[in-house]
Order: sequence, then structure tokens, then C-alpha cells
Amino acid sequence: MITLTHVTKRFPGGHEALRDVTFSVKSGELVTVVGRSGAGKTTLLKLMSAIELPSTGNVVVSGQNTKALRPGGIFVAYTPSVIQVSQLRQDLDSFLTVLRAHEE
Repeated sequence: MITLTHVTKRFPGGHEALRDVTFSVKSGELVTVVGRSGAGKTTLLKLMSAIELPSTGNVVVSGQNTKALRPGGIFVAYTPSVIQVSQLRQDLDSFLTVLRAHEE
């Protein structure tokens, strides 16, 4: 299980990539992170794998707080994929539109 509780990530210079993020992912659960460029998707994955540490809040993976681990101490499996969809089709929901764009 992965749990993020009130996680904020602020980089030098003051850029805030994530603010007050709270959610959990159960073991075996498949999750998709979707957002515009610069929304914090990669930062989120880096926090969950202990490559980055949160500025505030806690990230706990399988009962271990990432602040207590060495950098990169957790492997998070993900398949990076960028799908550009300029307009959602009215006859398909968002998920099907993304699948269709991926096939084209």
C-alpha cells in the first residue's frame, strides 16, 4: 500500500510542484495519473519511489516512511506514456478517447 498524507513538494526558488496531496493506493490496485505538462506527475512518482522527499507531509510505502530510506530505495513500476489528445470526442468517455488516441 502507498499512502500520501498532506504532501507538498517545493523546489529551490519556491516552485511548488505538489500542494497538500492526500491519497492511497492499495496493493494490486492499478492507478493512472493524468494531468497537463508540469502538473506534477513525475514529481509524484519520484516521491513514491523515494528519489525525492516531500517538503511537508508523509509518503508511506508498505509501512515504510520514505524519509527514512536511502534515495531511490523503493521501486515503483510504471510505464511512461505521453498521449496527446487535443479534443475529447463527444461520443466517447475520457478513458476510451485516450485508448483510441493511443491506437492511432
